Amino acid sequence: MRYRDFIQTKFLVDEPKTGKLVPFIFRDVQNKYYDQLVRDYDIERKGLSVPIRELDLKARRQGFSSFILALFASDDILSENATETSVISYKDDATAVFRKKYRISVLSCMAIESGYSVEDIQHNPNILESLAKQYFSKDEEGDYELRHNKAHFYCGTASAKVGGRGGVLHKLHFSELAFYPDKEAITAREIVEATLRQVDIEAGWVFGETTGKFGTYFQKMWEEAKAGKSRFKPRFFSWKELYTPEQIALIKSEFVDEQSFKREYPETEEDAFLSGSDSFFKVDKIKRLIAREGVKLGDWIFYSDYKPGHRYALGADVSEGVGRHNSTIKIIDFDAKIQVGNISVTRPEVVATYCSNTIAPDLFAYEIMSGATKYGNCIAGVERNNHGFTTLSKLKEIYFNIYQDEMEKLGWHTNMSSKPKMLHELNQAINEELLNDPDVATHWELISYPAPALNKTRVDEETDLGHWDRVIALAICWQMRGLAQPSMIYSIKDDDLPDKAFNRFSSPFNDLI
Repeated sequence: MRYRDFIQTKFLVDEPKTGKLVPFIFRDVQNKYYDQLVRDYDIERKGLSVPIRELDLKARRQGFSSFILALFASDDILSENATETSVISYKDDATAVFRKKYRISVLSCMAIESGYSVEDIQHNPNILESLAKQYFSKDEEGDYELRHNKAHFYCGTASAKVGGRGGVLHKLHFSELAFYPDKEAITAREIVEATLRQVDIEAGWVFGETTGKFGTYFQKMWEEAKAGKSRFKPRFFSWKELYTPEQIALIKSEFVDEQSFKREYPETEEDAFLSGSDSFFKVDKIKRLIAREGVKLGDWIFYSDYKPGHRYALGADVSEGVGRHNSTIKIIDFDAKIQVGNISVTRPEVVATYCSNTIAPDLFAYEIMSGATKYGNCIAGVERNNHGFTTLSKLKEIYFNIYQDEMEKLGWHTNMSSKPKMLHELNQAINEELLNDPDVATHWELISYPAPALNKTRVDEETDLGHWDRVIALAICWQMRGLAQPSMIYSIKDDDLPDKAFNRFSSPFNDLI
């Protein structure tokens, strides 16, 4: 089904400036998005049988909600089956607008199908109302059912706990998802995850669209999608997709806070998640970090090979391994050569990252040993808080170069004293461009890290939206910089085996050294 052609010839929409009903002609940004859906999902041929999972981060008033509502309405009208559609808005006034838009789409289509012209409808809007009883078998506030195929549409407000666990949905739209309530009585996570379970995993359309907001469940969803850990496709649409520089200058002149303006009309993804005074790391400094693709092997990403003579250190943050927080490793080469523009400079850089939320703490010790051994048997700073004790207990059995504090206790202790210190020093290193991390997922964690979390020794993912394991592992690793020693390849020879040499860093016979 060529949905775009159907919408543009059959649907009317309120013209923003005058409120007059006019044909629904796609804007350039709506055409671009439709083309993406056709390319990525073959939506015109497969319809509801293709599972669409979309996250749309965009500037204000680009017409995404209207576009998705029209797409849903056209499918409702054309479907031979009794489909179920749900739209969840973030506040009551937006809910009222969406209900009106959907109803106008259906009734204007039916009017045009009945032989009325656009001009007829413009001169006499009562034409639409005269057709309502004929085409709707249910026409209550926000609850509509089409008479000819029993297709059902409902639009409610997130604060009213509209998310459900029962029934089946074929089309689902989370509008302004970043602004869903997050309170003890109801959370955005509960609304989204419970409602998602009503859509078949192998079919159905799910759209989540919003402008950005810092420290929200949507931000977490976006970061997961960007890191490739979610089936949702993340799409960003900046203000440049719709507005001219002259228009955006006028809009900006009506804002008193530049950061608020950037969140509402972002030019970059990072702008959409600016947090103002709540952000600990500076976004403009994070943008200077040089990102690049690494080699992914399992849960590891490697950016550079081991170089003899370089100083390396490892930092590790340990989780429970039950699908919540990540157990994370960062390895820094303190003598790295990196390319900054056309210039090669010596600057400490992360050469490997490990991240898994399912590995058990004792098994995590083997990953730490593997990474540390690969990079010259470097010192391993492992957080000993909580599940770190389990990891360290196993690690000391299989590896020797483990950080000890001044009391000769194994592992790094993150507490009310050490945490602010290590994060301030990491912040200083990033601000002064003393350290580079090429991992984009880490950049997102740095951008989203809130200043209030600085004085919390533990952030519970079930109650807080924070997910900053990479940041903690990086901060611990940076604390190891004074203990990193130049790595060398040692070999020993057995007099009886003059042609055989044992390499300390690749041989299991390390105890001989």
